Amino acid sequence: MAELTPRFMEMDLRASEATVLLAIKYNPGITPSDISRMLDMATANTTPLIRRLDKRGLVERTPVNGRSHSLSLTRDGGDLAEKVLGVVEDHERRLMDKIPEELQKPFMEAIAYLWKAEEQLP
Repeated sequence: MAELTPRFMEMDLRASEATVLLAIKYNPGITPSDISRMLDMATANTTPLIRRLDKRGLVERTPVNGRSHSLSLTRDGGDLAEKVLGVVEDHERRLMDKIPEELQKPFMEAIAYLWKAEEQLP
């Protein structure tokens, strides 16, 4: 994160805002409470993030019912999400380049295993 944060700041984004943009990009129509669960954040923390993105014209809200709304990216939001994705992918490539080629596949398998194990915890 120490390397990513300054790059996100160049886009006037906090790391958490960049993460929310990507969550919406890959899950159009997601609700704020879904984002909170997905990112293991308190709704009280997610709401101001979404509000800041909304004020910048990056997200659109569509009412779902009396209390909730779904989120999608505006054109500007989609463009910015693509830039965020480029930064993340570049960072991942640079990290993987530090791992010997013969260890990259087992490394990714171990990461996937840890991810699944984490999802199964109560």
